[in-house]
Amino acid sequence: MPKPSPSTTGTITAATPWLYGPWLDLIVGCGAWSAPLLLFSYFWLASSARLWAVAFYALALVFNYPHYMATLYRAYHRAEDFQKYRIFTVHITALVMLTLLLSHVWFRALPWIFTIYLTWSPWHYSGQNYGLFTMFARRAGAELRTSERRSLYGAFVVSYLILFLGFHTGRSNDPLFVSLGIPPLISKWEQIGLGLLFIILAAFGLRGPWRAAGWRKLAPALTLFSTQILWFLVPATASLVRGLEIPQSRYSSGVLAVMHSAQYLWITSYYARRENSGGHGRGWRPLAYFAVLVAGGITLFVPGPWLASRVFHHDFTSSFLLFTALVNIHHFILDGAIWKLRDGRIAALLLNSKAGFADTAAEATGRMASRWRWLVGVSSGARALRVAAALILLVWGSVDQVRYYLALHSDDLRDLERAALLDSFDAPLQMRLARKKMDNGQPKEAESPLRRALHISTADPTARH
Repeated sequence: MPKPSPSTTGTITAATPWLYGPWLDLIVGCGAWSAPLLLFSYFWLASSARLWAVAFYALALVFNYPHYMATLYRAYHRAEDFQKYRIFTVHITALVMLTLLLSHVWFRALPWIFTIYLTWSPWHYSGQNYGLFTMFARRAGAELRTSERRSLYGAFVVSYLILFLGFHTGRSNDPLFVSLGIPPLISKWEQIGLGLLFIILAAFGLRGPWRAAGWRKLAPALTLFSTQILWFLVPATASLVRGLEIPQSRYSSGVLAVMHSAQYLWITSYYARRENSGGHGRGWRPLAYFAVLVAGGITLFVPGPWLASRVFHHDFTSSFLLFTALVNIHHFILDGAIWKLRDGRIAALLLNSKAGFADTAAEATGRMASRWRWLVGVSSGARALRVAAALILLVWGSVDQVRYYLALHSDDLRDLERAALLDSFDAPLQMRLARKKMDNGQPKEAESPLRRALHISTADPTARH
């Protein structure tokens, strides 16, 4: 078996094309659950928007938040990887943190940052689908020639561009999304042209692998290809044929984001398991790994907005949206750098080859590495610190879930007051509280939350009016 290298484009055959097994790989990893979940979200979410908003906010704790932490775990866990990707782990991270601080001073940057996040998200999903498609094709023994590989990559790019055009057609009705304002007629014909190009590229790219491996071995790769169609081409077609609008936020905070996050956790957990003990998986502790991801994910999203609102009196909602957008953008950049099948070590672990393990023996040394080894070590002090931090974060995350649940109950005055008690520096919450008091015939009592909303968000004229 040839060693995978940056120039390797030939076949690497694994003992089995599956990672965890056919059912889990097809349903979660390849997205076979996409059709029923997307249909469910389309028909049921609109009728119970508040209920599902709470449900997706809760799912974020176990899917979305941990999947961001999985990238950080991959980049920062080993000192060697930290040094290898130093431009991303240090310099890009510092730049994103500086942007986060500056955007809290100038909140007018929020729509632009959020637009970048919403536009980049589906591109990130496409990149992951293409990478997994390539992995499964190579594990099945299908040799992708350069022309076929470029055609298939082009098909994934074209499917994203079709959705991109849908996002940026006409004026935006979302104050957080800045549309390019592409004229509808031009956008329509461009999408039709790209759709025809997608069919041509897909037909040419899939012909060779189909003949080489057959549909049975290519089942996971073909399922991933159909998932890309369901995620991108089907919504665009529905928009063109029936005039259905595609909300940009649904691709970042709805069922599609949950499926992408589950897919990401599926592949990163496999990689982490294989990485243990030279790829044999001995000593792998899945519960401990997932606990680190959950606790770390909460750290990324929950404490920042709470501290920004409590300590610096920034609007909680705006701060949370900024953290969400910039954590995602950092994730997109870092993820694109660290997951490359042409990397010998990654190819060895994901394509079931023994090459690539020997080059990992050397570990970077230094003060940071020493402290990290103590933190993840077996000493009683380190273990107590880890447990205490995890418990604090879980409690904090639970309180955040409760606050969000209470804040959505715009028809219940007591729930709104309880949510405001947990964090009063939330302008949209204060506005809902004021409106409810006005509806109850309490105009004098409504003045206090209106003044607080105006104090928190001086640029928003709603409270002043």
